[in-house]
Amino acid sequence: MDRHFYWHKIQVRVISVLWAIFTVCWAIMNIVVFVQPFWIGDSNTTPMSGYFGLFQYCLGGATPTLTCSGRFDDFSSIPSDAFRASAFFVFFSILMVMIENKLLCICTSIPLCNIMMYVVFCPALCMFLACVIYPAGWDN
Repeated sequence: MDRHFYWHKIQVRVISVLWAIFTVCWAIMNIVVFVQPFWIGDSNTTPMSGYFGLFQYCLGGATPTLTCSGRFDDFSSIPSDAFRASAFFVFFSILMVMIENKLLCICTSIPLCNIMMYVVFCPALCMFLACVIYPAGWDN
């Protein structure tokens, strides 16, 4: 019985470390998605180049420079309600993952760690909602 207990304890520890590593990777991915100014677009070499992202869009013309609009610190400059909602859900997802990472670092009890492992599905749902809502703003 003792051998089984120690084997189980080692497995739980390994799974917890892997879960923490993947949660940190999830946080980094969320931050990159949020900070990246463009999601869809093309290069300066194509005629009428431009791109748009979560909160910023840029349009090109006859010159190779792009005219960009939209800033996250000025929420009203985001061109559509769908983009605003997506930006909110991505930001909320980042916030929740960061809080969860902090709690996992200070967590000492096994039941609390197990609860926190299931809480990660909330930021995943927020990111899913952001990806589903985002295309609704393409008509602007």
